[in-house]
Amino acid sequence: MASVTEQDYATPADLAARYRVSKRTIHYWLERGTIAAAFRRGNVIRFIVEDVDQQLKQTEGAASGDR
Repeated sequence: MASVTEQDYATPADLAARYRVSKRTIHYWLERGTIAAAFRRGNVIRFIVEDVDQQLKQTEGAASGDR
């Protein structure tokens, strides 16, 4: 298992830019359980980009069966 470095963590703003969505969408995905935060301390939320990529691919695969 690869170690996680500081650069592997992303803020909600980082993810919003990466996926071309609003920060509100990132928070919505978090609230719905679509993605999971790596850690949360008070108002500070960080994500592991690799994990979010995988979670969104799984969600995308499940949604494509609904179309």
